[in-house]
Amino acid sequence: MQYRIAIVLSLLVLSASAAQAVEILVISPGTMANGLRALGAEWAAKTGNKVTVKGGTVGSVAMDAAGSMPADIVVLPREELAKMPASLKPGTVAVGLAQFGLSMKAGLPKPDISTLPKFIAVLRAGGALAFPDPATGSGSGKRVAAMLERPDFAGIRPVPSQNPPRKPILEQGLPYSGGTMSEQINIPGIQVAGTFPAELNIDIHYSGAVLARTASPRESASFLRFISRPEAAATLIETGIAAPKG
Repeated sequence: MQYRIAIVLSLLVLSASAAQAVEILVISPGTMANGLRALGAEWAAKTGNKVTVKGGTVGSVAMDAAGSMPADIVVLPREELAKMPASLKPGTVAVGLAQFGLSMKAGLPKPDISTLPKFIAVLRAGGALAFPDPATGSGSGKRVAAMLERPDFAGIRPVPSQNPPRKPILEQGLPYSGGTMSEQINIPGIQVAGTFPAELNIDIHYSGAVLARTASPRESASFLRFISRPEAAATLIETGIAAPKG
């Protein structure tokens, strides 16, 4: 009898725990999505709560954040978050830094792109640079497109692509593709030649905030603190995102 009572009590405790668990929905550009999913799995293992990450472009995520879709946390470039204070709870935090990388076909000698003049010379020799199509709302694509419009990049053909870098390099034969490191790494047949020179200053600083309409404010605030801890950097680095700066 005591054994049966113990089993019943255990089941009741488990049921109560399951009932108290919540699901946090995070909306974020695809650049940050894999890192946030990895951190979500770590947080879920610690808390029993679930994290779902809905990816998209910077444009689509900004629209979702400012709209009425049910969601709890938004991660966006910090300048985009600054445009929507009415949609957010106080307490925006830095989450990660998306650095830009130049990718190419695996196995080929990597060029020296350590300085801006060398970087431009390599792109000129290649003749073209593929990058995420800004027409899709890609924030990284808009930054690369703006870079190529600079006078010192004259003579380099811009190639917007909806499937960089694999398609333009491996299927279309282009020499290089550019975008955030998280978009360039871990792609079969592709290697990263290096990061864009720091002088370009186009890296994306991502910040996160709890949405004012969240149904789980306490748990959302907890997850936001979790992903902005210094310890979270190791997980983000594995997905191509550097620790936040500034």
